[in-house]
Amino acid sequence: MAHKVYMSEPRHEVSKSEVTFVVRRGNKKLGELKVSKGRLYWYTGNGRVKYSISWELFDEIMTKGGSIK
Repeated sequence: MAHKVYMSEPRHEVSKSEVTFVVRRGNKKLGELKVSKGRLYWYTGNGRVKYSISWELFDEIMTKGGSIK
């Protein structure tokens, strides 16, 4: 099953606010990805747990094939 990804988009460059992507599988909300100038934030489906990562670490993970080993 494909995921549904929704986005709320500011009209201009991300500056004071972030861009939010809502990710769903069927009717279940998997979480929200918030993109800001300095970091990426992942909020779990229930919104109780937040994870964050810097753009530099995200780049390192992605360029190593999704692994931080």
